[in-house]
Amino acid sequence: MAGSCPTVVIGGFTLAGGHGTMTSYYGLASHYLKEARVVTPEGEIKDINDESDPEYMKNLRGAGHSLGIVLQFTFDYSSIP
Repeated sequence: MAGSCPTVVIGGFTLAGGHGTMTSYYGLASHYLKEARVVTPEGEIKDINDESDPEYMKNLRGAGHSLGIVLQFTFDYSSIP
């Protein structure tokens, strides 16, 4: 997975959806995001995934940069073609 802007790292790339030069082949980087440790605006630290909070996870995959500070990502690349 790679973005097309050399100044954006994996965090910004993933939380903005994960569009890049290889999207047509690999898909969006956000589709491979399985879990994130987030500091919420209320100051709580949460481990977010599809089982614990599917709504938050769905939103994190497309607008995550406005939902809190992500401290850690967990990706699952086992389905990459």
